Amino acid sequence: MESSRETEVTVTTLFLLAALLAVVLAYCAASIIIMRAGRSTPPEDLEYLIVLGAMVRPDGLPTRALRYRLEAARSYLAEHPTAIAIVSGGQGSDEPVSEAAAMACWLADRGVGSERIIQESASTTTAENLSLSAQLVPGLRKRRIGIVTNDFHLYRSLLIARKQGFQRVWGVPAASTPENLPVNLARECFALIKNRIQGNL
Repeated sequence: MESSRETEVTVTTLFLLAALLAVVLAYCAASIIIMRAGRSTPPEDLEYLIVLGAMVRPDGLPTRALRYRLEAARSYLAEHPTAIAIVSGGQGSDEPVSEAAAMACWLADRGVGSERIIQESASTTTAENLSLSAQLVPGLRKRRIGIVTNDFHLYRSLLIARKQGFQRVWGVPAASTPENLPVNLARECFALIKNRIQGNL
């Protein structure tokens, strides 16, 4: 009787270990795919950049994640003076201004002309960022579009954009905080599943 119980415990333990190993392997495989998109190089002739919003601090300044996105956008805009930026993000209940307004102010303060900045301030999700920003691009299907976001967020953003009908779209990767990357990748894995269920991918 005791031997039978020990066998059951052993089988259960092995099953749990196998399940844990499968989860770890799936996480690693997904992380590689996600980060591969985050290492891409955008083409030199993008016409529009859609800069995806992120949390704004209580003082109205961008958080570090958002600042990285803005720095990537500013760098591209400085090197390509005909490109136009669409800064996309609404205002959360704990944000003093919309993410779009905070981003526009940050870019303008660093020399990007206001005529090159378009604000989209109604979105609350990545899918809405893209769908509402798309409405601001004349002749969307013929335009060369860059999506600016942190490296770990780029893969999902590009999938959503293509699902929505973006024809000529590339990623413009921004940096991320290394210490938060494992958690952010795990969140992205769950977000991919969620967006697949919602029909966004």
